Amino acid sequence: MQDGERGGGAEIGEFDARAIDRSIGERLRQRRAELGLTQEQLGAAVGLSYQQIQKYERGANGLTVRKLVDLARALDTAPGHFLDQLAAAPAKAVHGGTLRPDIDLARSYGRLADGELRSSLAGLVRLLAERTPPDSGSDQKNDP
Repeated sequence: MQDGERGGGAEIGEFDARAIDRSIGERLRQRRAELGLTQEQLGAAVGLSYQQIQKYERGANGLTVRKLVDLARALDTAPGHFLDQLAAAPAKAVHGGTLRPDIDLARSYGRLADGELRSSLAGLVRLLAERTPPDSGSDQKNDP
């Protein structure tokens, strides 16, 4: 996808980053509504303003894995619940390849029960990401 094409009508089976954010946001809104929670109540449960919850639900802001896990816990569901629709489509990732490895990683992270282990793993990933030059993976496939 060329730079000028981002956000345009993606082919069936392809998602751009905004479409992914909107899809996750819609699932977030649906789950919150199923539980009868307001945006304000959900925000209070995870330490966010209702405006931020609103932005996530509209897909205006993307979610980090950590925030997705926090929201999933507050909504009594697995983080993968928000990704199920994406897993069915072989979406193209920003750097080529598919999003499947990213989705699988998020699901696996969500299944870790040990909070200390989860925290350590998240810290390790942040550290590795900080040490990776911004353009070092732009020509590589998105492999696990």
